[in-house]
Amino acid sequence: MAALSSMRGAPLASGVKGMQRPRAAVALVVRASGTGFGKKRVDTSPKQPKQRQLLQQQMQQQQQQQQQAPPPQQQRAGAAAGVGVSGSGWVTLGKVAELFTLEKPNRPIILPSGVKICIYKFGNKVFASELESTAFQFPLFDAKVMALDGRTVVEVPLDGTQYDLATGAVLKWCPSEGNLVRAALGTLKSKQPQVPLKVYPTNVTTDGTLSVKLV
Repeated sequence: MAALSSMRGAPLASGVKGMQRPRAAVALVVRASGTGFGKKRVDTSPKQPKQRQLLQQQMQQQQQQQQQAPPPQQQRAGAAAGVGVSGSGWVTLGKVAELFTLEKPNRPIILPSGVKICIYKFGNKVFASELESTAFQFPLFDAKVMALDGRTVVEVPLDGTQYDLATGAVLKWCPSEGNLVRAALGTLKSKQPQVPLKVYPTNVTTDGTLSVKLV
């Protein structure tokens, strides 16, 4: 009651019209709430040791998962091809009908192990080789595949080198004819030894599943 009587007789504090309050009342409210001007706000964020430890553990687990995950490009290639590896070194790539299209009879594959290969469909035959040529390491997924003297041949678009897809043997090494670029590249490689293309055995099962043996 003493507090109420002091509030009734207290002079008004200046402020916004219609929102004036007795100065004593303001002081009373401040003392009752346990806060005052100049004091820091109470931090209500969770600071319990257990919660901090759990948060740190979750962050560490996420970092470990990101480090262990394969690169996006390898992950997409492996998932799209349905890659499966057997103990004998044969790698199952998937159905032939799903791996190739009429527009793209050649297809690059990056295996989960990191090995890069190129697979080719020519007629009713399927071949596999390393992804890049041996002269200038040019990708072969856009290379021309053709029949030549009873062989299935792949020709490198850049330098015109030709390989036998069955054996990997070099049939033509950086020929200088065709255009100025090939002439220049042929001059660079004219005195260097020919390097055969690495090829891999392939197998197509009766249900159309393609496998490649990495040797």
